[in-house]
Amino acid sequence: MEPEIKNFPAFKAVGLKYTGKNESNEIQTLWDEFISRLHEIKNTSKSGHTFGIYSKIDETDYDKEFDYTACIEVDKFEEVPDKMIMIEIREGRYAVFTHRGSIKKILETDEFIFKKWMKETDIEIDGSRYDFEFYNENFKGEADDSEVYIYIPIK
Repeated sequence: MEPEIKNFPAFKAVGLKYTGKNESNEIQTLWDEFISRLHEIKNTSKSGHTFGIYSKIDETDYDKEFDYTACIEVDKFEEVPDKMIMIEIREGRYAVFTHRGSIKKILETDEFIFKKWMKETDIEIDGSRYDFEFYNENFKGEADDSEVYIYIPIK
C-alpha cells in the first residue's frame, strides 16, 4: 500500500477528545457521543466533512498513549459546546493512505502505516502537524466499499 502525496487546505474543527490507548474501543464510544452531540456545534461547514485527528503520537512507539479528537469542520469558532475543543489544521503536504472496507478494520491500515511504512519510508514526516483521518461522502461505515483517508504530514 503506497500513499499518494497531496496538499490539503487549512481547516478549523470542533469536537470531542479522547486520551488513551484505545484498548477497549473507546474511540468508537467517542464517535458515538460526538455524533449524538453534532446538533450542538455552530457554524459547521457546508462540506459536512468529519475528521479523526491524532496528536501526541510517539511515532517511534505505536502502542503508547495518544490523543484522538472526533470532530467536524467549522467555518469559525463560536460558542463551543461544553467539553468540546477547537482544533486548527495548517495547510500542508501529506502522504495519504486510503483505507478501503469496513471501519472495523481501520486498525489494520493504521498498524501498516505506523508500524511498517513509517519505519521504512524515506519520506520525512513533519512532526509539527497532526495526522488525521478524513471522512467524506465515500465513508459508508461497515460497508465493503467504504473509504477513509489517512493523512500523514510530510515535509
